[in-house]
Amino acid sequence: MDSFIVGSYATSPNLYALEHQDSGIGYDADREAAFYDGLAALHTVGGLEIQLDGDGVMHSFDEAQFLAEFARPHWKGVLTCIGGTMANVGANSAFGLASTDAAGRGSALDFARKACAAVARWNARPGAAEAGGAIIAVEVHSAPNTTKGTASSAEAFAMSLAEMASWDWQGAKLVVEHCDTAGPLGLPSKGFLTLADDIAAVQIANESLAEDKKVRCCINWARSTLETHDPATVETHLMQCAQAGVLAALMFSGCTGESNAFGPWKDCHMPHAKADGAEHWADGSVMTAQSIDSCVKAAQASPLLYCGCKITSLATGHWVGDAESDVAVRVGLNRDLLSIISKGFE
Repeated sequence: MDSFIVGSYATSPNLYALEHQDSGIGYDADREAAFYDGLAALHTVGGLEIQLDGDGVMHSFDEAQFLAEFARPHWKGVLTCIGGTMANVGANSAFGLASTDAAGRGSALDFARKACAAVARWNARPGAAEAGGAIIAVEVHSAPNTTKGTASSAEAFAMSLAEMASWDWQGAKLVVEHCDTAGPLGLPSKGFLTLADDIAAVQIANESLAEDKKVRCCINWARSTLETHDPATVETHLMQCAQAGVLAALMFSGCTGESNAFGPWKDCHMPHAKADGAEHWADGSVMTAQSIDSCVKAAQASPLLYCGCKITSLATGHWVGDAESDVAVRVGLNRDLLSIISKGFE
């Protein structure tokens, strides 16, 4: 694998404007354009992971400009529903594709229809059809958070997956991205189904689906580590998915047990640890080059639909620097992590 998927929304300059709305500094389209120009210059970037917000929109400020100007026609896409899922869970604790509450599950299916519509908008952007830059996967999640007094089940999730698989996703695969589950280590970041239940739901749904409609799973490095506070869990989860025949993807996002801007044990897209040849990294990250390499090798037990990273540069409440240096750091973090990942495929 020589090109990867980048969760650009997590490193994008527009995230600052979103998280510091009272600062008086708003969305800067020129800075955003420079960021995507930087990603386009990296040969390792083959596509983007795009976040769908609670309203079903793919960019927090200007989706039309994002699709027409920033997202290169040849870039493939992975649409993640996690942002919109968490926004909806925050407004309605029973919301979720795995919810045993009929209304909550119905609301989640309504949101999934917005994801289906977003796939069509991405695929219709200028030049994408000719260049092959379609959505290849849609990441869905097994909400609700079971620590909020709500209930979920693999059976309910399977019903949602089977229904969704009957829709027209224009060739994109439905992929369940596993998130951390409730356990003995305190309140989880997401609190969704266990991996065993995620896999069971996928297998139940797949029993009634044609081969080209079958659902698969994605392991996110940070979310598996957050579940146990042990990076070794990632390889365990990869092997469990591979043995079940459902592994499709691996995404790298880091975390830390330290009390800093990224932790302890928060799901906030921490970059990688210091590594040979890397110009940029995050002190305290437990996502080391050795762990990345081991996980890449473990993941190759199955044919991967995609692999990539999702990290942020927001280690402080301020811009990294002026426009030029700020964008360079944001692009450089992704460049360095992709370089580490790519070594595992050599």
